[in-house]
Amino acid sequence: NKCARVPKTEWTVGPGNIVEAIRARRCYCNMRRSPAKARLAICRVKAKAFRLLVWSLSVLVLAKKIFSAHRGILNGSREITVSHRAAQQITELPIHCGSQADNTCVEPVTVVVMSAGKRIKELAHIVEYYVLKQDRRLVYEVHIVWNSAADIPLDAEILKSSATRVHKETHNSLNNRYRHWKSIHTRYTLLLDDDCLVADVLTAVRIQMLSPERAMIFFARSHKSTRDGLSYVNPKRLNGSYSMGTGQATLLSTKWLKEFNTDFRLQRIRAFIDKNRPTCEDIALHMYITNSSGLPPLLISAGQRELRWTRGTGMSDDRNWGAQRKQCLNEFIALDYAGKIPLKYSEFLRPVNVSEMTVGLPVLHNNHHFSHTVNVTFGAPSKYLVEQSISQIHVTFACDSSAPGQLRLLSAALRSILSHAADPHRLSFHVFVGKGEENHVSDALRCALVDWQHFDLTITAPPEEMVDLPIKIRYPGKSERRLRSSFNYVRFFLHLLLPQVNKVLYLDTDVIVLDDIANLYDAHLVPDQSSVLAACARNQLMSKWINFTDPDVINARIDPTIQTFNAGVLLIRLDKWRAQHLTDKIRFWMTRNHERPIYEHGSQPPLLLSVGDAFERIDSSWNVDGAGFREIKHKLLENAKIVHWTGGKKGNEHDAWHHNVWKEFDKRECFSSELRRLKMRE
Repeated sequence: NKCARVPKTEWTVGPGNIVEAIRARRCYCNMRRSPAKARLAICRVKAKAFRLLVWSLSVLVLAKKIFSAHRGILNGSREITVSHRAAQQITELPIHCGSQADNTCVEPVTVVVMSAGKRIKELAHIVEYYVLKQDRRLVYEVHIVWNSAADIPLDAEILKSSATRVHKETHNSLNNRYRHWKSIHTRYTLLLDDDCLVADVLTAVRIQMLSPERAMIFFARSHKSTRDGLSYVNPKRLNGSYSMGTGQATLLSTKWLKEFNTDFRLQRIRAFIDKNRPTCEDIALHMYITNSSGLPPLLISAGQRELRWTRGTGMSDDRNWGAQRKQCLNEFIALDYAGKIPLKYSEFLRPVNVSEMTVGLPVLHNNHHFSHTVNVTFGAPSKYLVEQSISQIHVTFACDSSAPGQLRLLSAALRSILSHAADPHRLSFHVFVGKGEENHVSDALRCALVDWQHFDLTITAPPEEMVDLPIKIRYPGKSERRLRSSFNYVRFFLHLLLPQVNKVLYLDTDVIVLDDIANLYDAHLVPDQSSVLAACARNQLMSKWINFTDPDVINARIDPTIQTFNAGVLLIRLDKWRAQHLTDKIRFWMTRNHERPIYEHGSQPPLLLSVGDAFERIDSSWNVDGAGFREIKHKLLENAKIVHWTGGKKGNEHDAWHHNVWKEFDKRECFSSELRRLKMRE
């Protein structure tokens, strides 16, 4: 039996396999052919030397763990599992911690640094610190937003690193630091100026995970109400109270970057920052987060420091910097918050530190989530929907987005309104969809309406129990399912869905608007008129729709010869609707029709019975209907301001009448998923 030898390539050293390594390398020299004692002594010396080598390596491994614990990777006696990916799997996304009750898992973070090329030394130091000195499992990537036409004068090896991404901008805007949310694959993002460094990223992320809806700030600022509006002040002037942070460093959930860039309600603020280039994009972000979450920011201490090696290059060095910040505060509130201050003072008066964080920070476990009275998909809470002025044009749609083609019809209608609007700033759209369809609809409309910026759009899922009307359809045919849809009856509950709106224009989704909608909105239902609604009168009489032999109809003394109207284009005074309890009257007629036949169709006859002849007449060009079952005369079509595809065939069908009019406002590429769904049904 010769000495047992294992190749060096198969040796494995670690705390759990030390004994096995020693046994595998031990020589049994006394079993060799030559029984020389010298050989036995030499073999024993070799075995002792190998044991010493193995134990030395074990000590080094243990020392490395102790050193890591000293740097904060350990929490007491518990090891923190840093969520990460293997180095060889660079193309994969980071693994998220999931929902853990304790702090044993830390999410990775993406660092976004914006620079215009004036502080190269500071930028190089920041990038090198996070790329070379931070654990890749903690700092996942570093994104450099380069607001300069010149090349980036940084080390080529760092720029080529898989942990570095560079975004070269063609337009120098402070909004650019927020625009690259699509390329961020972590739940949290650390936003930095090129003169600031946050050294203790681990502590900052752990606090952020305890309160993910808040923004974590490192340099606090506040607002103060004065006679001239709001002032931008240092918290020292308010006994430490703060309500926002500077743009130097902010840690926040990446979802806020997405919503800040995609919320239609912030288009005017983003355009203001791009156009005027004031140093206040951070104020706009903090306003939005506080307004949406209902939570103020949190000032934390995580080894942050300013790098002011190049003097006189910062925006805060400008003498007018404070005045610009004050102007931004008041401008933003006037633009999109209707004079209402969205900021809140934090409940803390000093930075939150590590010792407070390790004992649980019970005050941070705030389960308060802003409750929407209506479900707003684009991030703006319902308190944001305030009546700004009488000049605001409120337009509503009810869209059954689960029905074939309805979403494309809605998109074309919105595009036609925006295409002809002289002042899109006045437009405020309210779209009501089914529960669970909000995200699908918002993604499609965001694509379809990308050509316009300055308008408001709210997508809402009304409570299913709200439309509690007894629906009875006695009209046989293909239209029965469409007439039975609860979305036809949403128009009867607008006074509840829009409690702060007094005047609204309701449109069916199967319309195309060919004139400025403001001409219709401003000319009718002025405050001194008594009518509750305005509509285009038809040549059809009431007797065509209603059974006048019914006792309740006879008792109501309704004239069978009065004109009717189409309810697909309705201008409504919601304050008078509420005062007259019109929804209760509609419910009465629907209940009677459920018991015995009073009418055949769906939502229009009960409205006709409730309103009668008390509606204001609108010029017929604002509702040229019937395009869904007949060809409209050329002269009528030429003068039409709204074309309405009432009938079986809608404008999106290729064989429909006047499909070319509807096709002009279609954006087919935004509805590829819907088209695939329709093909599967066919």
